[in-house]
Amino acid sequence: VSQSRYYQQEIDHFASEHFQDHFVIGVHYRGTDKVNSVHAEATRTDYDKMLENISQQIAKQNLDDFRIFVATDEDAFVHFLQEKFPGKVIATNAARSQDGKPVHMNNDSPYASGKGAIVDAMLLAKTNLLIRTSSNLSLFSTFMNPTIPVVEVSKRTNTAQATQRHDAAKKEELSC
Repeated sequence: VSQSRYYQQEIDHFASEHFQDHFVIGVHYRGTDKVNSVHAEATRTDYDKMLENISQQIAKQNLDDFRIFVATDEDAFVHFLQEKFPGKVIATNAARSQDGKPVHMNNDSPYASGKGAIVDAMLLAKTNLLIRTSSNLSLFSTFMNPTIPVVEVSKRTNTAQATQRHDAAKKEELSC
């Protein structure tokens, strides 16, 4: 958390420029990063399920003037939401996967990737409502703002179950 103070000026500037005078829905979508690997933390969530949850919250809150702040590891998800909500979607220039591979595997700059994650997490904490998939990044945002309303779209996978599935897949692979 002390490292995040280093980025506070950038975070405050972004929030004042993009969040001011709007109801901001924070959306954290964990796509490529760790959901499809041996150490899967959660099952992959369909874009349409995220869209459904966002649309439900817009209707429930009776929102006309809103923005959607998107924090994600998938560039395609940002574009998906931009098509569905023209002029309403905002995002930082954090590193995102362009090819479906986990961003931490493709990134030449771990520092930039880490900085992007911290900035996005801190900005999610400044939104009025958080819609999230299972992830420590957006969980951290709720620690930074314990009063933020949260819609959790996916649940964390039991690590033991994930390991068992991986082991079973490996056995099947070896027997072929």
